[in-house]
Amino acid sequence: MSHETRRKVILICVALIVVALVLGSVGCSSTSGSDDDTGRLSPTLYARAMADICDATTARVDALPMPPEEISGADWAGEVSRAS
Repeated sequence: MSHETRRKVILICVALIVVALVLGSVGCSSTSGSDDDTGRLSPTLYARAMADICDATTARVDALPMPPEEISGADWAGEVSRAS
């Protein structure tokens, strides 16, 4: 794999992780910070909303590419960390 291709793959992975984190934080903060009880979720709705967020995050993480078989997971993680 060329250096430029590897760089693009790593950049895409990092971008997907950032998108997943942003979407997760928006979902978690959409009902917080309000003293008004009208916007609060019931315990049942809260649990369902958190499960939906977890499912969406898991799907996004599962969609990320896995490291090629030619290199180890540790080497792949090193490449991803150097991309930022």
